[in-house]
Amino acid sequence: VFSMTRTCWRRWKRVLGEEKVRHAFRQIVGAFLHCHTRGVLHNDIKLENILYQPGTGRIKLIDFGYGDILHDHDYTYPPGELTLIASFHRYQAEPCTVWALGVVLFELLHGFLPFQEEHQIVLCELDCFSSISEGKPQVRRLPYLIRKCLCPEPSDRLTLNGIWMHPWLRRKSIHYSNV
Repeated sequence: VFSMTRTCWRRWKRVLGEEKVRHAFRQIVGAFLHCHTRGVLHNDIKLENILYQPGTGRIKLIDFGYGDILHDHDYTYPPGELTLIASFHRYQAEPCTVWALGVVLFELLHGFLPFQEEHQIVLCELDCFSSISEGKPQVRRLPYLIRKCLCPEPSDRLTLNGIWMHPWLRRKSIHYSNV
């Protein structure tokens, strides 16, 4: 069992192809939907907290140390690594989860985070969208999916179900047991 970070970057020294990312990301989104339907907020979504089993291709979530009971009112403490950001504000669970999933998807595709500095996060200045999924009409939906996850305004973001039903994620992909 490997963390997604180790699997992607240390083992192969490259980013995954889009089909492999789709296969892994579909499982990741499904896992967080399952958590939310069970009333659990993970609250520290990052590649280091996602395990990959090479033999089965299965994804597992780990480290619920920042986890909480899911509720509708604002959370007042920073989620996971956002404790490092000085301009932290209150947040709601689902938009925060969607934001973090957008970061994970971007990182899986590119091998680095979409933001380098705090002002980029606040202004939603995304790096290198030009290299994601150019060409085929069904594939051009991917930058839109990431942008809709990383909208600066939480109310403008997709919902978890919106990600789950997005055409890029629903598109049939080849099963990969060796991401």
